[in-house]
Amino acid sequence: MTDEDRIIAAWQPVQGPSLPLQASHLAVVISNYNDASYLEECLKAIRAQLDDRMAFLFIDDGSQDNSVELAIEILKDFHNVLIVKNPENQGHIKTYNAAIRAINAPYIYFASSNDRIADNFFENALTVLAQYPTAGLVSGFCSMMTENGEHLDLMRTPIPAMMPCFLSPEEVRDFLLTKGAWIVGASTIYRAEALREIGSFDLRHHSAHDGLASTGISLSHGACFLPRICSNWRVSESGFASSTLVNPKRIENILTSAEEFFSRIKGIETAKVRRQWIDEFLFWHVRACHEIRSPYLDHSFIHRFSGIPMWRLSFLHFPLPGKLWNLLAAAMLAPFKFRHYLKKKIKWMWITDRNLMFYS
Repeated sequence: MTDEDRIIAAWQPVQGPSLPLQASHLAVVISNYNDASYLEECLKAIRAQLDDRMAFLFIDDGSQDNSVELAIEILKDFHNVLIVKNPENQGHIKTYNAAIRAINAPYIYFASSNDRIADNFFENALTVLAQYPTAGLVSGFCSMMTENGEHLDLMRTPIPAMMPCFLSPEEVRDFLLTKGAWIVGASTIYRAEALREIGSFDLRHHSAHDGLASTGISLSHGACFLPRICSNWRVSESGFASSTLVNPKRIENILTSAEEFFSRIKGIETAKVRRQWIDEFLFWHVRACHEIRSPYLDHSFIHRFSGIPMWRLSFLHFPLPGKLWNLLAAAMLAPFKFRHYLKKKIKWMWITDRNLMFYS
């Protein structure tokens, strides 16, 4: 019996149909742990977009608050919702992998219990996927907000197009090599078959689990892009992503397992993409550690994965002001990101009825 089977077998049903959960189009999954303070906002945004083509799997991962009661109340009028509890906290990556096995649906969206999806996200995404059924996923922009829910800024990811489109595996590779990664987990809907094909999410990837999975799926099956804000990400220094970036041990695990992950992608040459992904990830790690004066990876380890000469890495010790130091780190660790930093700011079109600032 696999870990996923054991987790499913231990689920304590609270409400809803039997397994597997069926949906003709989209299954939405939440793994919640003590997020009752944000859960109402999250669930109401999702409930407003659910229809008969969809199913909702709510998994409480051993919470001690009133999360389950909130979920029951908010979702009580939706017929295809299954609410279960993990007797013990399993972590959301294990829980998501179990959910993938427990669902029978063409597409899956993994919602974070402290974030909020944007209006009409599901409808817009499913419309694009219907036009490109072989695509491995569809993704869009992500807006950032404070812990209190106030708007911060748009996540400044590269932009493949100004209209909904499909990028073939070759186009995905070329875009990654020239502009970098653009897919944000909170704004991504996966084709279930493509996600299972890569082995679901890898525990060794920690907070990079969705980023690496998205990269692998896109390089194998291509990806759709939706130039609209699809989610609102609640930024927190104690969040999974932020805490991972300043944890050298986790970074070592991610980089080591990423090497193996890219070697398993079939159908397209990935050596250059792997190198660039690692360079960019190292850049964000060193930058995050510098901002809070936390030690980053040993230079010999960075040299091993990036190939950057040790004498160049020694410049990372310079005690420069924050913004100037970020440029230095970008120049040392990720030359393509350095070019990205030096590009001129531009104002983009009206997107989702708001005049937002994007960066090229």
